[in-house]
Amino acid sequence: MRRALKYIAGGAIGAAIPAVFIVGTASADAGDDALAQVTQLAAATNLLWIVIGAVLVIFMQAGFALVETGFTQKKNAAHVMSTNFAIFGLGFVGFMFIGFPLAFGGFSYSVFGLDTPMNGDGLAWLKIGDNGGILFWGYDHLKNSATPAILGFFLYMVAFMDTVATIPTGAMAERWKWKSFAQWGLFCGALYYPLFAAWTWGGGWLAKI
Repeated sequence: MRRALKYIAGGAIGAAIPAVFIVGTASADAGDDALAQVTQLAAATNLLWIVIGAVLVIFMQAGFALVETGFTQKKNAAHVMSTNFAIFGLGFVGFMFIGFPLAFGGFSYSVFGLDTPMNGDGLAWLKIGDNGGILFWGYDHLKNSATPAILGFFLYMVAFMDTVATIPTGAMAERWKWKSFAQWGLFCGALYYPLFAAWTWGGGWLAKI
C-alpha cells in the first residue's frame, strides 16, 4: 500500500512540474493583464488535471495484467502478462503515426488550448459539417506546433486507446498467438479506435447530428 502511494505521489509531482513551468511562462508573457493571467492559470490547471487523469487511466493496465493472469493457467501466465504490457507499446506506435491524426485531424476544443481546428485536409473526403466527416486527416499540429496542450491531449487519448486495445487481451487470453496479438495492437491503435473517436470526440458526423 505504501509503495502504491509513493508511485501515485511521484506521478502527481511529475505531472505538476511541467504545469508550473507553463504557468510561469504564461504569466510572464501576460505581463500586467490580470485577466490574461487568470486565463492562463485556468488552462494550465486544466492541463495538469488532464495529465493526472491520463496517468491514472494508464495505470489501469497493471490491474488488467494481474486480473487476466490470475484467471489463466500457470503455463500461460507469462504469455498473458507480456501481452498486457506489450499492447500499450504496439497501440501507441499505431496511434502516434496514423490513429491520432485520423481521429483528431479536424478537432477543436479550447480546454486543451486548441481554439482552431487542426485543419486535416490530406484525406478530407465525405465530410459532413465544417470539421466533421466520415474520414479526415491532419498531422500539421504535431509536425509544426506540438504545444504542451496538444501533447497533454495526445497522452489523454492514448490512455483510452490503450484501454480499448487491452480488452481482447483478457477475452482472448490463452486463445491466440503472439503474432495475432501484435497485429491487433497495431490495428486498434491505427484504425479501429481512431475511426470511432473521429466520429464522436473528433467532431465527426456523429458529433454533428
